[in-house]
Amino acid sequence: MTRRRIGNQGHCVGTAAIYAASSDFWTHGHGDYKIKLWAKSFPKDMRAYRKRAKKRGDELTLRDEALKNEVVVLFGPKINAEQAMNLLRKLANQIGKRGLYTGQNKIGQSTFERKVNQL
Repeated sequence: MTRRRIGNQGHCVGTAAIYAASSDFWTHGHGDYKIKLWAKSFPKDMRAYRKRAKKRGDELTLRDEALKNEVVVLFGPKINAEQAMNLLRKLANQIGKRGLYTGQNKIGQSTFERKVNQL
């Protein structure tokens, strides 16, 4: 069974060490965050929805302030450097095994994009 939780109620707030990265830069700092799992506020931003729309010929644009090809990692105040590395490795291994979560399909099931092997 997959444990799906952030905090105790599917959400969390606080201040954390924040790392942001894309293919050509990375940065770090600290800041406040508020996360709610399963938020439905912007479902059209999810990759699965956008891929279906592209097949229909719909043109969708992301807002300027949206994450596009970036990744953001938040480290809680109890995480040390060794724990951070171990957790990131475990996460990368899970994405490698299962795929990257991209949203939901038309009937509400979770969809995952598998790694494409280069030939």
